[in-house]
Order: sequence, then structure tokens, then C-alpha cells
Amino acid sequence: MLKIVLNSESAIRSERNLPHLLPVTNDNERDPNKNQFLYPRSRYYGDFKPENLAFNANLQEFAQRVVFICGLETGGKMSPEEAYGEIRRLWKSLKRSKAELLDTPKPPPPELPPDDLPEGG
Repeated sequence: MLKIVLNSESAIRSERNLPHLLPVTNDNERDPNKNQFLYPRSRYYGDFKPENLAFNANLQEFAQRVVFICGLETGGKMSPEEAYGEIRRLWKSLKRSKAELLDTPKPPPPELPPDDLPEGG
């Protein structure tokens, strides 16, 4: 899940203007069709690595949130400046996610001790 760090003022503004971006509640869990409609996820066909899967999930969440913000701005529920600021914060978070998941060098595999088993057994 994409982690977003907000100060208290922007968190309050986000809760007021972006109620559908808050975590999924029990009401949505009871209606899986509604949940799938509001938060669609696509299957991942890329290189199967945990960090790739995690980044893909973050990328999909970023895209979905941008769609919601664009809809709010288009509908007059959010000013263009607020929409830009929110999308910029989401972008910075996605960029940080990429740096942590994909750009960090992988540690070398651990050195294993030689087998101390006697031959033949």
C-alpha cells in the first residue's frame, strides 16, 4: 500500500474533500462488487519479484487516487491548486517508494558454511 505522510492540516482537508480515499470500511467489504468498482486492481504480468509486486501495487493505487482527484477537481469539489498539491504529494510518495523498492541495491546472498557431512551420508 502506498504510504502517504500528511501533516494534520492536509489530513483534515483530505478527509473532508476526499472521503473515498480513506481506508476501505466494513460496508465496502460486504459488497465486493462496489469495492472492485471503486478500487480496481489489475493482474501483474511482469518480472515476479516481491519488490516489483509491491511497487506495482503502489503504482496502481497512485493511478486510482489521481483519477479520483481529477474527478473531484472536474466536478468543482476541489480547486485546481488543491488537486495539484495532492497529486504532487502522491507523486513524491510514489517516487520514494520506487527508490526504496527498485533502486536500492540488493544485498549479496549470505555465505553458507561448507557442508560438514561425511561422504556418503
